[in-house]
Amino acid sequence: MRLPFKKILAPTDFSEPSYHALDMAVELAEHFNAELHLLHIVPPLHVVPVPVNVEIPLYESEMREAAERAMEELMEQRVPKSLTVFASVIWGDPADEI
Repeated sequence: MRLPFKKILAPTDFSEPSYHALDMAVELAEHFNAELHLLHIVPPLHVVPVPVNVEIPLYESEMREAAERAMEELMEQRVPKSLTVFASVIWGDPADEI
């Protein structure tokens, strides 16, 4: 008996192993005609007081923009247009957010 999956979560850190997991998630989504939910979690920056001028909000903004660009490229390169896909880039601890 097949389980009727309706939603499949594919977390990614944009590493090669996560791409292999995404390929399997795509196969499952196609097989079950399920929604594919892509998720990337940007971990918080742990700041240690140092005497340098680092703009944390700017850094976080750049990290988020880079992750969103990487997510768009990932979708274009590895996810068929025929699938229903939802992609999210969020802040947090991956262990807590997933």
